Amino acid sequence: RPYWFHIEYLKSPKTVHLEAWLVEAIFGRGAEYIPHVECVSQTLLHVNQWDPEGEAEIFIFGRPDYQKDVSKMIMNLADYHRQLRAQRTELDQLEEFIQRAGLGPQQNLHPVA
Repeated sequence: RPYWFHIEYLKSPKTVHLEAWLVEAIFGRGAEYIPHVECVSQTLLHVNQWDPEGEAEIFIFGRPDYQKDVSKMIMNLADYHRQLRAQRTELDQLEEFIQRAGLGPQQNLHPVA
């Protein structure tokens, strides 16, 4: 365990629940960014993800004020990734509408010489 982590921090982790797809969006494929987050925030993270389409549970171990900061960071990143997904969905729907309506790029019938 890291030198800054004390055993008593294991007694009361802060828990964050969010959609499972957000774990990869926030922490990278295979949770590759968790060690960096732990090092910078001086917390330890444990992710329980039962179903990729369901919910994930993240336990944050560390000093209470650090737990709070990391929890806020995770929730802010989750909101950001939800907004990105919603924007992509809207753009996909618009693109599909344009294709169905036959409103693709218009050719100029009178080219300028």
